[in-house]
Amino acid sequence: MSESQRASLVLLTKIRVPRRRPDILRRARLIEALHQNIHRRLIFVTAPAGFGKTTLLVDFTSEAPGRVCWYHITADDRDVGRFVRYLGWAFRQAYPELEEPLHDLLEGRLPTRSIQGLAGWLNNILAKYVDDFTILVLDDYHLVGEQLEIVDFVEAFLEHLPEQVHLIVASRSVYGIPTTRLLLRNELGVLGPKDLRFTAKELQELAQVAYGVLLPEDYAEDLARRTDGWVIAMLLAVRLRKEGRLLLIRGEREELYTFLAEEVLRHLPEHLVRFLLETSIFDEFNETVCREVLEEPRAASYLAEVEQRNLFVLRVDTPQGEVYRYHQLFAEFLRTRLHQESLQRMQALHRRAADWYWAHGAVEEAVAHRLAAGDREGAAAWMDAAAREMFISGKLESLREWVEVLAQPPDLRSKAPRLLLYQAKVLSNQNRFAESNALLEMARPVLERLGDRLLLANLLITQGFNAYMQQRYAEALPLAQAGAGLLTDLESMGGEVELRRAQAFRVEALAEYHLGNRQQAIEQLETVAESLERLGRAEPEIAVEGKYNLALVLQDLGVFYFQQGRLSDALRVFEQARQLWQEGKLNPVELPVLLNNLAALYLRSGQNDRALQIYVEATEIARQVNSRWLAALLS
Repeated sequence: MSESQRASLVLLTKIRVPRRRPDILRRARLIEALHQNIHRRLIFVTAPAGFGKTTLLVDFTSEAPGRVCWYHITADDRDVGRFVRYLGWAFRQAYPELEEPLHDLLEGRLPTRSIQGLAGWLNNILAKYVDDFTILVLDDYHLVGEQLEIVDFVEAFLEHLPEQVHLIVASRSVYGIPTTRLLLRNELGVLGPKDLRFTAKELQELAQVAYGVLLPEDYAEDLARRTDGWVIAMLLAVRLRKEGRLLLIRGEREELYTFLAEEVLRHLPEHLVRFLLETSIFDEFNETVCREVLEEPRAASYLAEVEQRNLFVLRVDTPQGEVYRYHQLFAEFLRTRLHQESLQRMQALHRRAADWYWAHGAVEEAVAHRLAAGDREGAAAWMDAAAREMFISGKLESLREWVEVLAQPPDLRSKAPRLLLYQAKVLSNQNRFAESNALLEMARPVLERLGDRLLLANLLITQGFNAYMQQRYAEALPLAQAGAGLLTDLESMGGEVELRRAQAFRVEALAEYHLGNRQQAIEQLETVAESLERLGRAEPEIAVEGKYNLALVLQDLGVFYFQQGRLSDALRVFEQARQLWQEGKLNPVELPVLLNNLAALYLRSGQNDRALQIYVEATEIARQVNSRWLAALLS
């Protein structure tokens, strides 16, 4: 896949520094504060919405030393895998030489699901390849600051951050940042709401720069006092003053903003008000989206007019052109106004946006717009169609959220049996077998009615594996056999059928072994391994899945050979499994156990140096994947 193709799978606007507008006021006192603290490991910029956090950081990074990596976080980044992938792309933007070492991450494959291991892996790469003073900006961190895995990752990442890399975090809240430890080590700088409040003098300067308005000193002082230095409300008030309207500024913050924004819209041309309201349904938009979804042939001129009028829009340049997004408060105001004026119109726009994004392969955006259109059943159908690809690509947080959305009254989970199946697999991998089985039982009658034998076989195999992991071997065996039976006449459907058949035979063999049929189980696992090797050569589209399943089967065989006293055979298959894990860059969570077994075999055969070398490797990987008990045992 080419760089441009891979880049198209991420939103470049999230990893590009926004353009600095010429009418931005340079807030010298805050810029200087950032410069004075930039040597610290972390600078934390925190204040409510509308205090100018992003604008300040855009201004600062335009003159900052070294290189700048920027990550604009959005609400759909709550999965740690997606978060770290965008982090990798942010560094890749500033350092093209990171293309090769970050290759798998950029394509969406995590080197490990361990939080500690992931942070250590990224820090090791940065320490090796990033040789310039570098600033990483995380904007809108509050959107993920309560996600435990992301918080743990950021803490581990900060703990061993290379000395040439410095982090600036902008957030509405203080959640999710390990400030105490950094503060004690004098590695934390903070700019809070008191610092970001605009003074009367700054307001006068801003009014002159942004609107060409000269504000009397007494008016500026009164406005600063009444708005408590809240810059977005001050800007709205200045716009109104420019138009000759002097208004009484009073009320709570949210009420004040709504009042002022309404006044601004009231005096705009009708076509521009309509354009503002309709584009508010998007988180980000460009000329193409506006022209095709809104069916607006004059989209380019309207976008230029919005920017020229300084209507709280931010522009980011990408290779595909300019992309825009509104200030979050302004976007929320416009959406509320559109909903109040015409819910039917708003839903129609969301339906068109959903169809457009689906046609362009942006599944998560398409589903979000379909839900916003009020079409939960249609959204359920799309969730169901996309579930397997979401599972394979590691978008597990989205799977969980989709199931939760459909569980709300009226419960529509039965409309998405594939979604239930793959979320059940996620839960099974987390050893949450009761929850996994509950979803499988919900999906099973639906798949039986549909007559989809491949999916039903997949479900039965998953139920069988859950039973095996809970040591219910007599229950696991018939489930695996039933799954395999459903696949008997499906050869023409390709590689997935062969993969599921191998999975069924593996679970069947594992259960048989623990039920006493040991030789039969070993012979069946050997046959499964051979079939998976052939499958990997013949079906490249499922090569990674095939290698992962083959590595698991070889590890099973190694354990059984060892228990049967066949030490040379055990050594052979453990080495094969190790090679698959390392060359295929598979999920390393189970690798320490494999290496532990391999080292024990070398020790028994008298190869002490080789055993020690592998024990050390196993210990290191155990630490990386956060298996503390195994790391302690091996140490």
